[in-house]
Amino acid sequence: MTRLRALVAAPVLTRPRRGAYPARAHDLDEDRIEGALVLVVSAGMPKAGTAFLYNVINGLLVAGGGADARAVKDKYRLHRLMRWHNNNIGPLTLSSLARLWLVSLLTRPFVVKTHGPPTRALLALMRLRLVKAVYVYRDPRDALLSAIDHGKRIREKGENHTFARMTDFDSAFDAVRRWLRTWQHYMDLPAVLKVRYEDLVEQPVPTAQRVVKYLGLKVDDATAQDIVAANDLAKQRQHDRDDTEQHFNKGVCYRYRTEMPDAHRQRFRDTLGDTLLAMGYTLD
Repeated sequence: MTRLRALVAAPVLTRPRRGAYPARAHDLDEDRIEGALVLVVSAGMPKAGTAFLYNVINGLLVAGGGADARAVKDKYRLHRLMRWHNNNIGPLTLSSLARLWLVSLLTRPFVVKTHGPPTRALLALMRLRLVKAVYVYRDPRDALLSAIDHGKRIREKGENHTFARMTDFDSAFDAVRRWLRTWQHYMDLPAVLKVRYEDLVEQPVPTAQRVVKYLGLKVDDATAQDIVAANDLAKQRQHDRDDTEQHFNKGVCYRYRTEMPDAHRQRFRDTLGDTLLAMGYTLD
């Protein structure tokens, strides 16, 4: 723990600048990470299938000899730290990650979820090869539409939190721009495995196998396919109506092409065109 604190002696960065990390944070890339694995962080852009990916990773870890995160939460009474069904830990602080790391030493590797940006604490643990991180993102135009839909559903329940504040394009657009800053921070870190939501939906098994390789698990193709099928998007839409697990709205790729007004699409092109291209998306 003393060594960990020394590595993160500087204040934790909640909104790190590009290039602000120590050079050694970039020493590794996703194809060359080795060593003992004790904790996995499943991070992602909001409305980008983070719950779907989280549950796939949890299933892969269990199949590969790891622990079921929900069982770990119950056994060690971590409900205040690993919140809600998909074990969201919020900001990646040193205290949270260190506590989870210590628990993982008592059990087996397990996965937690976050929408937060990378921090010095996360990077320190990754440098020590004690943590691996997977980040999922989505075409921000689709993420915006999904956020507005989700906000409407929350307000219809008489609630006012998270996406409920996204009542129109402008309010949601501001949120998406913040999400893209976090996307850039993760993209700057080669040691993090990046997953596109569109690949997760259209090529789920090959994408799962990328995760298997990255985590160094021994899970065959048939098992990976079963795990993906158990968390299939279409099935979850049918039986997950209480919005406690997967948070699905439509789960459709590139829906903005038919649902987003031309003026709003032009706003994306004018303001975020370079970012869209860097993410691998077209401007149409």
